[in-house]
Amino acid sequence: MAIDPDRTDYRGSGFIALKKSGEYEIISAVGEYTNHLGLSIELTEANEFIKEKYNEVGINECCFLNHKLLAKYDASDRFELIFYIEGNRNFNEFDRYLLQTFSSNLSIGFDNIFLNDEIIDTQREVIFTLGEIVETRSKETANHVRRVAEYSYILSVAAGLSEEESNLLRLASPMHDIGKIGIPDHILNKPGKLTTEEFEIIKSHTQIGFEILKQSGRNIMKTAATIAMQHHERWDGTGYPNGISGEDIQLLGRITSVADVFDALGHKRVYKDAWSEVEILDYMKEQSGKMF
Repeated sequence: MAIDPDRTDYRGSGFIALKKSGEYEIISAVGEYTNHLGLSIELTEANEFIKEKYNEVGINECCFLNHKLLAKYDASDRFELIFYIEGNRNFNEFDRYLLQTFSSNLSIGFDNIFLNDEIIDTQREVIFTLGEIVETRSKETANHVRRVAEYSYILSVAAGLSEEESNLLRLASPMHDIGKIGIPDHILNKPGKLTTEEFEIIKSHTQIGFEILKQSGRNIMKTAATIAMQHHERWDGTGYPNGISGEDIQLLGRITSVADVFDALGHKRVYKDAWSEVEILDYMKEQSGKMF
């Protein structure tokens, strides 16, 4: 069907409203609805067409009347979507075809966004669960990996990293000690001082963690592998497993190291009591240029 050149000056008003829980919120708008962004649909001056047709139009359907369109979409329990538009003249057959196609693609796009969010949320829970399994086995304090994740995020933002990089660190840092799954219980939970041989075995958790995580091509897992390997390296080069120093230690590994030590010192472990905040900060300042 040819496009009528007389219709290329088309103008209209409309909005997209999204409901994940509770009432609809306008998330995009044009024309006279622009000033309603962020408001609930009940707060807009809804015209009679919307009020009348909202309950009549079926889910995943469009309703047309002259120069107006109302479409509703429902993606299971993920979201509900309303798409409303009104033109400056009646819609012809081709207009309706384009609008139906656009509104359907709009629904698919939002569905993909929320599916991706669910995948990320699932990855996050799996990562936290794996980290907490190691905590439980080594009798570490509860929620250590979750606190390290949040501390790492806060520190990365303060260090000037982007939101994307900071969130990546938040997701990857909980797996810093995943390699402890390969350390024998009698060494992992020994309350006294470790022998030289036992300490060498403990140190191997960095390499074990790296070997576990490096197999994945996913950015989260690749980052977690690097952090697992490097979070016990020291700025002065006396750390392990490779004795690298300074900026040869990747920034995300250095940040996780600070977060890990801060949280570990502040909580009771099988081999020590919890330190006070003053003691922790004094120690970390003293270790500036050495450990950190």
